[in-house]
Amino acid sequence: MKPIPFLLMTVTLFLGACTPDPAEQMLTVTVLADRVFRQQTQNALTPTVTSTFTLTPSPTATITPSPTPTRTFTPSPVPDVHVLDALSAAYQGPNLTYPILYYIRPDSNTQAIGRDTTCSWVQVQIKGNETSWVENDLTQIQLNVPCEDLPLGTYRPGSGTIMVDARRRTDQFGFLWVNNTSGDDAIVIVANSQGTPVFGYYVWSGDNIRLDYIPFGSYRIYFTTGEGWLAGENRFRDNPQYLLMEGSYTFSSSKYWKVTLYAQEGNTTFETLDLESFPSINP
Repeated sequence: MKPIPFLLMTVTLFLGACTPDPAEQMLTVTVLADRVFRQQTQNALTPTVTSTFTLTPSPTATITPSPTPTRTFTPSPVPDVHVLDALSAAYQGPNLTYPILYYIRPDSNTQAIGRDTTCSWVQVQIKGNETSWVENDLTQIQLNVPCEDLPLGTYRPGSGTIMVDARRRTDQFGFLWVNNTSGDDAIVIVANSQGTPVFGYYVWSGDNIRLDYIPFGSYRIYFTTGEGWLAGENRFRDNPQYLLMEGSYTFSSSKYWKVTLYAQEGNTTFETLDLESFPSINP
């Protein structure tokens, strides 16, 4: 910027001394104008650099929340049978005369699977134990299912269990051996000539049982075989057969009998009966 005041001063001196030649005046003005124009043009063409910062935002992470798992509560199954007493005896069959198999605790998961005909007894199943029977006594158990809705339960009486007994007292008696190789359990019934049971007992498959104290006399001998003895109905549920040995059998001091039940027909003839023709052993 310093040359501009100098040129202006020069111009002022010319104006104060004399009137310059028009050509010189024109030249001076032209030169001055050219200098001024160049300086202004240079200033105008020199851009002012302004740094502009453009802030590019960092990408924002989108957090997708994990779905909150829904907690599913599975209620514990309610036992069919709730034991109220400290311990409840579980029997082999629906009667107090049967052996006690084990005792059921109040916290046991006990399921009811059957009943007898009067709902006096309930058949139960406990994990890890064989089926058993408990007395349907409101002071001992609480049954959480209608008893009538349960099917008739089955059980296996002990081999040699007396199923019917109408013997008269006498000092004269004989006996009967039964060897059961039929593959099914059996009940042997000694009946009078009219078919009325006098004595009968249960024989497991594979057992050889002696039936004692049969009063002297002549009798018919019946058998029923099968599986799953139905409580209260006194009959086999599965594969039942009803048989009558041919002829009559006399028991005396010199006579006793031994019968073997075979899976296939042996040397003794049996008459096949239906349930209605078979002697009833219901009490």
